Amino acid sequence: MTFRQLIAFAAVARHMNITKAAKELRASQPGLSKQLKGLQDEYDVKLFTRSGKRIELTEDGLELLNYIHPIKAQLEKIEQRFSKDDNKSKSTELLLGGTHEVSSTILPTLIALFKKRHPKVQVVLRSNSIAAIEQMMLRGEIEMALTAIPPRSPELFKESCMPLKLVPFAAKKYPIATAGLTLADLEMFPLIIRDNRDNRGTTETVLMRLRDLGHRPNIALRCESPEPVKAASANIWESEYCTTYR
Repeated sequence: MTFRQLIAFAAVARHMNITKAAKELRASQPGLSKQLKGLQDEYDVKLFTRSGKRIELTEDGLELLNYIHPIKAQLEKIEQRFSKDDNKSKSTELLLGGTHEVSSTILPTLIALFKKRHPKVQVVLRSNSIAAIEQMMLRGEIEMALTAIPPRSPELFKESCMPLKLVPFAAKKYPIATAGLTLADLEMFPLIIRDNRDNRGTTETVLMRLRDLGHRPNIALRCESPEPVKAASANIWESEYCTTYR
């Protein structure tokens, strides 16, 4: 049993709601759930039961809560007594996740603004696919994430942040660069795109929408991340100009 597990359990027991407890503790819901699971696994007991969207304490949970109240109070006194002012000035850490596109285009600016307001907070950014980012959240490895499409897991809370623009680009000398681009043109010109194996990325979402509208985009090459898209585009443009889309 750890101090964090006790605090997590007490907060959830007080609110009877993991979302509200997570907000109080300024923690992620997956991280809080991980603390509770660790506590239950350690003692091989079930502390909560679910009734629809509500959770309730089991008899074991109620008994544990009664035991830890005085322990929690003493731990808080120890923390207050021996916590030095120097420790309060130490930097804290924000574990942030983002999909490849968001991490390379949007997050750098947002992180810079965040650092101006919170200079003592160290931001750790982890970039990956939407599926991998979702699993990191569920395992408590990151505290929040910014992605172009919403997560599938019902255990994750989502909120819209900003609208995004998707822009195709081509070689400067290629005629398509000066002409108006229509959806039908995507069937004529070879495309270099990001590859998303789980069909959940922004590019795949756009491609599926195009197919629903009756268009058949001409995909010349698929790459796993944005950088290979740029590199492949630069090389191909020297011989056969391609339009890229990511």
